[in-house]
Amino acid sequence: MTDAMIFVMDELMGKEHGPYTLTEIETQIYQKKLKQKHLVRKADYSKWFRAGELLGKVFEVVEQRKRLEAEQAKEAKTQRKRQVKHVQELEKSAREKIENRAPYEISESDNDILVSYLAALRGYREGLTALAEDAHNSELNDEVVQRGKTLVKMTRLAQSALPDEPIQDFDEDQIQRDLMELPGDES
Repeated sequence: MTDAMIFVMDELMGKEHGPYTLTEIETQIYQKKLKQKHLVRKADYSKWFRAGELLGKVFEVVEQRKRLEAEQAKEAKTQRKRQVKHVQELEKSAREKIENRAPYEISESDNDILVSYLAALRGYREGLTALAEDAHNSELNDEVVQRGKTLVKMTRLAQSALPDEPIQDFDEDQIQRDLMELPGDES
């Protein structure tokens, strides 16, 4: 039935439409414009049938596709939640390590480095969150990679300038791991 040309009856107006290719019929079924109760016929038939009778397998394939897409959307949402949770845990861990330390004085320049590191971490986290919502946006992906590279540099600088601060390691491998955990990414 791959080359089948299908006509559809508009029962309300008593007018037939088509012929439609099987791909066009699948689209109509997917969009719920064609239902199993509607009348259809193949181009070489004179008799009309309920769409569910003549195109039953096509309806099944479309329903399977919808179920698969729903499962994929659910998995993508779960992946986004995991990614956000991972970044939040990183941020929480860094914050707890800093908060649980006994207070001490640091220089203004070291404070600037620490503030810049935290800003880079926040920018990277926000970029990952945005990319999780739009995983196929290549410009956003490039921006997140750049933010990650900035965070790598700021992490190294902060760790060397502030050796007593509990700054978690972050490298380019972590960027790749974070990007691979995004839904729909084939990096």
